[in-house]
Amino acid sequence: GGPPPPQGPTTVAYAVTQCTVGPAGWVGQQSLRIRHGEQEVTVAEFGPLHLPTSLTSYVTCRTFGSARIGSQSIRVFPIQRIGVSRDGSTVVFEVTDDFSLLFPNQLVPPEQEGIYVVHADGSGLRRLGPASRDPSFVGIAGIIAPRFGFSPDGRTVLFTDLDPQAPDPDAPQIVALDLITGARPVLTRLPPVALPQFDLRTAFPAFLDAETVAFRTYANPDGTNPENRLTWFTVRTDDKELKALPFPLIALPGGTIIPNFSITSPDPTARNFPVGGPPGDDVWEVFLFDTSPPQALQLTNFGRPDTFYAQVTADRQRVLFIASANPVGENPDN
Repeated sequence: GGPPPPQGPTTVAYAVTQCTVGPAGWVGQQSLRIRHGEQEVTVAEFGPLHLPTSLTSYVTCRTFGSARIGSQSIRVFPIQRIGVSRDGSTVVFEVTDDFSLLFPNQLVPPEQEGIYVVHADGSGLRRLGPASRDPSFVGIAGIIAPRFGFSPDGRTVLFTDLDPQAPDPDAPQIVALDLITGARPVLTRLPPVALPQFDLRTAFPAFLDAETVAFRTYANPDGTNPENRLTWFTVRTDDKELKALPFPLIALPGGTIIPNFSITSPDPTARNFPVGGPPGDDVWEVFLFDTSPPQALQLTNFGRPDTFYAQVTADRQRVLFIASANPVGENPDN
């Protein structure tokens, strides 16, 4: 069963980032590109950006190039969150240098910052509104959240932002952005929580269905998370009803997830959950989860701390993720 695979060409949106450091100083540039079927277009470019050389910029540029993890560019460069609609027709991306670890407020003029939407063929580019006031990453080595969560109908995206009208304006909230009207309703009223050392306080919102949004947070909005442990909640987009997911996502020290046989719905969401390990060095695995009935299905058992960014493919038949494990013998260097 399940929904039919999408028709038409595949769409991939990504940032291309370059930086060099030499006698003339630090030079960086970045572009947002979309590959739609066999066609590739560049929809936004920033740079070349020229700034004085410093030891920090030299080390950062060299480390970025040698590590070959392009998503880490969000810690310095202006392209932040990116999202592609499930049918591949629409791309949303965010531009801001407010949180750049090296060059805050120096890379792009304020009028270029914001959240943009564009068709997959590169046409119809328009600005939807200001960029988020909540960074999509933590420090130089913490967790990053570089994706927008798209609704099933492709009209709405999710992200975290600060709400000046909230009881605590510094507490990240889940926000929905309508791509047609530009409306930005705030879906949560989360209380403040101390910033984890290497993790985002609230992150990874995703639609489970047209009216239900799942997200993870260290906050204690309903009294069920008094120890401020990393917990998954759902919130309704219509009445903003908040619920903690009833299954435990963080095992007790030394505990394990029992691999019971279960069947997921035709439209599950894939996410990474910590399942144990010492603080700051959690073991993460890939899970599918649903809300009707609430259940989690563990897909990996790597026992490593760097299994991340799980996402169900558009045809709902596979899950894509990154990991350093070697389960099939083709990654011997881990």
